[in-house]
Amino acid sequence: MLRGTTATRPATVRRYSANPALETDLMIIALDGRVVRRDGYWVGRRPRHPDHIWGNLLVLDAPPERGGAAAERWIARFAEEMGPGTRHVALGWDGELDRGDTLAFVSRRFDPIEVVALSTTAPVVPEGAADVVVRPLKSNAEWRACFALTRQMEDDPRPDAAFEAWLARQLRQHRHLMGRGHGAYFGAFDGDRLIASLGIYVRAEDGLARYQLVVTDRRYRGRGVARRLVGTAGLYAVSELGARELVIAAERGGSAERVYRAAGFTTATPHAGVMRRRKLTRPPVA
Repeated sequence: MLRGTTATRPATVRRYSANPALETDLMIIALDGRVVRRDGYWVGRRPRHPDHIWGNLLVLDAPPERGGAAAERWIARFAEEMGPGTRHVALGWDGELDRGDTLAFVSRRFDPIEVVALSTTAPVVPEGAADVVVRPLKSNAEWRACFALTRQMEDDPRPDAAFEAWLARQLRQHRHLMGRGHGAYFGAFDGDRLIASLGIYVRAEDGLARYQLVVTDRRYRGRGVARRLVGTAGLYAVSELGARELVIAAERGGSAERVYRAAGFTTATPHAGVMRRRKLTRPPVA
């Protein structure tokens, strides 16, 4: 070593999973919550957001053992890790969905989860929706518009105080993380109207980035707006936030997967899981 110089050690990156979606799930939880290693699994918790299902989960090293007794053990383990009052159970693991792994959970009113993690190092902005302006959200009014837009995640348009309180907490936290320099929250605008939005967050140590809450106004779907939003936000993350690899998760075989592939996300990695949530049931529509 030359005299007067100091060796710089590369930043240590804590790795959680070989699966990009599960890795970035836990990466984002670690920004404002806790990630703890146990024997055979990771615990991701966001104590300030206990009703965020995929913000409070167990990531298993391997698919769960089959059979009802094993399923009950994992349900009990989840409750033990998350504490009293948790209103859901969420488990994830790397690999293809095998219905045999989830059969005992399905019989206990769980939903099987089949997700594909799409990734790229070179996002592109596809042709189409050229008149749409994509930029980070700026004003309080734009964040209020983002709340109204993201409300469309709930299929039922009738007022739902519990869902709206959950959504308000999520967006406040996204805005908080953005303010701390962890990422940016983008909107796509048709004139002054916000018609699509998403968040993107980057781990500074290695440039791993993850998209969150991609939503497009129902009236603008199928016009290339989401593709332009995803691609433009990805280029910004690379040039301005130091992103090197971008990850986005989608339901396997769904329309969102096709949208993301059009924006340059070509590397696909599956993961599976189960989820059960308790939700107040509404009376049927007359």
